[in-house]
Amino acid sequence: MKPILTRKQTALRRLALLLAIFLAASALNLVNLLPRQAVEDMADQQDIEHPVVIRRFYDGTLPVTRFALQYLVEGDDAMMLCTTGYHPLEGWYDRDWCRVETWDGAPVHVGLRIHNQGGKRTAYLFGRIDDASVTALTLRFSQHLFPEGVESFQEVPHVLEVPREAVFRGENGNRYLLAPITLPSAGEKYPQFADFRILGYDREGKVLADEEVPYQSWSTSG
Repeated sequence: MKPILTRKQTALRRLALLLAIFLAASALNLVNLLPRQAVEDMADQQDIEHPVVIRRFYDGTLPVTRFALQYLVEGDDAMMLCTTGYHPLEGWYDRDWCRVETWDGAPVHVGLRIHNQGGKRTAYLFGRIDDASVTALTLRFSQHLFPEGVESFQEVPHVLEVPREAVFRGENGNRYLLAPITLPSAGEKYPQFADFRILGYDREGKVLADEEVPYQSWSTSG
């Protein structure tokens, strides 16, 4: 006669079976049991070799990111800022990313990731500062406005000073940049931006770097 299991024993058996299924799926690369696996998937997609996590953080500003983690990742010749999402049945998966090349010997390497949802926006400036003489950074860009009844757009320049506390030194000794920034709004749901450039200055205010900033803009319904 088969033993009669208690509710607790039945629940534990089901939990063990579910865990075994997840472990098997993870081993077969069908499900990412750990967020780091999703990060490695994104690094592989972006051709970032030997990825190393510089910083991990959480930002629940947008509803879509409430069950997600943010990662600043560096590889041999490039780095990225990426988001890993989580689903109870699917595990951790890749959400979005922005990639910056770091092989060309420039004084600074900076990227910008923008995420839009339901009229809300989060933006992160990130990168690496290789010139030790650079002590201040400025982000310059244009905002394109489309007034009603006007065929051409209106270009509005903007300048944002990057907070000094956004620069930190990693365990490997390199200086990195990670800063949430507020992009201006003019009533449009998703105003268009262009011509992002990062300027680096020394202590005397001399311009040591003037580099184009690659960016990725993601929009999510909701």
